[in-house]
Amino acid sequence: MGQKQSRKLEDDNMLTQADKELILKMHNEYRSMAALGKYKNRDGYLPKAAKMIELTWDPELEASALKVARRRVMAHSKDRDDVGENLGYFTISGPNPDFAKHIPQMVRNLAEEIKEHGVKDLNLPTDVNHFMKIGHTTQILSDRSTKMGAALVEMKPNEFLGVFHFKPAGNIFGREFYTEGRPGSQCPSESTFNPETGLCVLPEN
Repeated sequence: MGQKQSRKLEDDNMLTQADKELILKMHNEYRSMAALGKYKNRDGYLPKAAKMIELTWDPELEASALKVARRRVMAHSKDRDDVGENLGYFTISGPNPDFAKHIPQMVRNLAEEIKEHGVKDLNLPTDVNHFMKIGHTTQILSDRSTKMGAALVEMKPNEFLGVFHFKPAGNIFGREFYTEGRPGSQCPSESTFNPETGLCVLPEN
């Protein structure tokens, strides 16, 4: 049985537990880069973040992402109730596709938009065209969001849709997507600061 077939689970989510752990790890690595002032802007680097939260995986957000993914349409859902949403996409060929390569690349494509297109400051751009080019990354780097979930489905033969949900939603116009400052200087009182990552770690529920 090929790798593609082995991923077809009963609930249609093709992500394995290892995939989910990798996706979460990658998202937190990008957030850590921003928190420590190591995320590359098109010119220079983004400023350090004062209260960047370490994301945790949330089964309810995974379920809501799967619900959207099952529509098998490359379009954002509506009425998300303060849930941020990123959509990713990739195509493959051959009987045994290398998901271990395509899934991380899908995350990189979403997380590295600012490296290519740049931002002048941490305020969400009012230019809609510019926002459309960087909005996935600003959601990933939002210090409002504390948890995430994701799902992957086959839209058509060899075409795959990834849906990523975040809560609280990160992209709010008129606000910065994170607060600039010394890493950990404004962590929530109930959190623990990790100086190695620059992230605020919330207690487990």
